[in-house]
Amino acid sequence: MSGDAVRDTRLAVLLAALVVAGGLVGVAGAGSAVAAVAPQDRADAASLPTDGDVRAATAGSTSVRLSPTTATINESRSQTFDLVVSDADGGVGAVTATISVGDADVASIEEVELRGDPGVETVDVASDGSEVFVRAALMETDTGTVTIGTVTVEGTEEGSSDVDLSVESLGDEAGDPYEVGTTPGSSLTVSGTADAVDLEIAADASAVEAGDEVDFEVRRADSDALVSATVHLGGEAYETGLDGVATVELTESMASDAETVTAVASKESTAQETFRNDSVTLNVGPEETDAPDGTDTPDGTETPASGDGPRVMLEAASPSVGVGELSKLRVVATGVDGGVGAIEARIAVGSGDAARIAGVELAGDAGVAQTEVRNDGTVAVVRGAMMDTTDAGTAHVATVTLEGVAAGTTPVTVETDDLGDERGNTYDVAPAQSTTLTVGSGGDGGGSEAGSSTVVLSVSDLPQGFEKASVTVRTDVEASVTESQAGLVSESQLRVVSDGPQSTTVQAVDLAGNVDAIDGQETIARLTYDRALGADDVEISVENLLNDQGAAVSGDHVSVSVRAGSLFAEPLPGADAPSAPTDPDGDGRFEDVDGDGAVTFGDAVALSFVQATELRSEQVTALDFDEDGDLDTDDAVALAFE
Repeated sequence: MSGDAVRDTRLAVLLAALVVAGGLVGVAGAGSAVAAVAPQDRADAASLPTDGDVRAATAGSTSVRLSPTTATINESRSQTFDLVVSDADGGVGAVTATISVGDADVASIEEVELRGDPGVETVDVASDGSEVFVRAALMETDTGTVTIGTVTVEGTEEGSSDVDLSVESLGDEAGDPYEVGTTPGSSLTVSGTADAVDLEIAADASAVEAGDEVDFEVRRADSDALVSATVHLGGEAYETGLDGVATVELTESMASDAETVTAVASKESTAQETFRNDSVTLNVGPEETDAPDGTDTPDGTETPASGDGPRVMLEAASPSVGVGELSKLRVVATGVDGGVGAIEARIAVGSGDAARIAGVELAGDAGVAQTEVRNDGTVAVVRGAMMDTTDAGTAHVATVTLEGVAAGTTPVTVETDDLGDERGNTYDVAPAQSTTLTVGSGGDGGGSEAGSSTVVLSVSDLPQGFEKASVTVRTDVEASVTESQAGLVSESQLRVVSDGPQSTTVQAVDLAGNVDAIDGQETIARLTYDRALGADDVEISVENLLNDQGAAVSGDHVSVSVRAGSLFAEPLPGADAPSAPTDPDGDGRFEDVDGDGAVTFGDAVALSFVQATELRSEQVTALDFDEDGDLDTDDAVALAFE
């Protein structure tokens, strides 16, 4: 066959496919030039005009359906439906169809993925997700029963909805139209939101080499029970079994460029529960040892000079507890870079007349843990190793429970003997940090105290950026949000909705595309409540955390911290300022040092005269603009050039 004949044949097939798909409605007579005629309605697109000299042959009869015919999911979960052609003897070359949901309040169409590598395609999803129009041509598929696309539908609220299918035209790969019979759809039932359960994975080694066998253990964070799960490592999946343990022989290909091996635990969700992934990272090579002071550490970084390292302290700025009541307070390490892998610290209250330590526990899923509380309740000691915490910024290392004994105040001091990162390097921590605990009369302390508090929602370590997140904050007591401040996105892209007296949902979305990769920790939002709350009074659940590629990210990247009362009640000592400093942009740094309502060069000047020794550790952190763990002239310079 000549080249011209081949081209004519291909052109004829293309035209026939476009006719079937609804793109053209007329062709010229035999032997004449091809003429495109204006498109008609989609309903007329499956047949050729009756007044032409060329008429498409019939490819036969078939039916098209959605599969499965019924499905049940939870709110905010997705269900896929396949678009299936039952008898496609000549394959499928072109299709025009509409898929719709009967109740757009219950379900929403998210996307359609076409199969068969179409050369021409249109996928148009309605803005409210109620329907999607699909048109494709020049497809190449198998014959017989063929899946030509997949529709993704998300459940938005409890209820039931039909998922309907309407096929306007269907053609084979030669361009001939099928006679389409029935087009049965499906039905979707949406149940309530499933409970979110965190997984925790741990390994029996912190440093490994190729050929080593490592036991990975997976537990539920809520009950510490071992669970059957999947451990993902080096592109492979390993099942733990009912004992929650998977034994993996490590290979060189599993190591990253950073000479680490990361294992991720996952578990399929059920109708009642959805499981959040967890990960553990191991070093490749021999165990590393601490370097002497002033020398290079095993990874080549210099040991920080005295006082330049992290501060270990109570997270609450103004902790309080009622007489005869208990309050749980988080102990955190600020300014870490490499997480916290090991700690030995001493927590002490004054004489024990106002308050006593009732208990203490380590955080970070420590593989080795030891805690002690002196009989008189004045001192607690924590020792932990093989911990897995936040990699950068502020890491939660322990939780101490304080009991109010008598009304008054008492210092709570955290003194750290040793602190190491997750690679075995030693931090040179700042000196002991002290915070004042207020003990009120019965009924005035802890989460039931009148006053105010700030809940800070943060997100960390998203190398592929941030698209959106929905975070629900639940409190153990009735508390109302009186003010909110956006951090990561603008105020117009933040939505705060009260779901009841003990529940508030924060929705943040980067519609402007301004948020790039997040290295470290960024504030999503700050919520001011009308009463004092403790760390143990607040919990969060995370839904729809997506990166810039639209991929789901584990909710573990979102954290919450609680601060009772105001961080600064008076002007800064030495600053000669009229008012207490403020945080105009809500980022946790108090740029308005002199409290005059404006951020100017004068604030940097005032900061250079602040007497840091008279400030609490959490106040120093709020003024640490160069983020080196202390307050000095360098912070004033950093503020001046912000």
